[in-house]
Amino acid sequence: MVRAVMEDRFVRLGMKQIVGRAARMENTASIRVFDKLNMEFVEEFVEEGQYWVLYQVGR
Repeated sequence: MVRAVMEDRFVRLGMKQIVGRAARMENTASIRVFDKLNMEFVEEFVEEGQYWVLYQVGR
């Protein structure tokens, strides 16, 4: 279902990239979802004292 929505965003809306971020690098559930969606790890970063990870998938 999620992959179909992502495909719709790429095709119908012409999006070139979808990004996702998860609070805390220890948030393994969100990171597993990114992995299942074939999203690639981009970077770790700190924002307002909170550690985040950034993932993306593109066309």
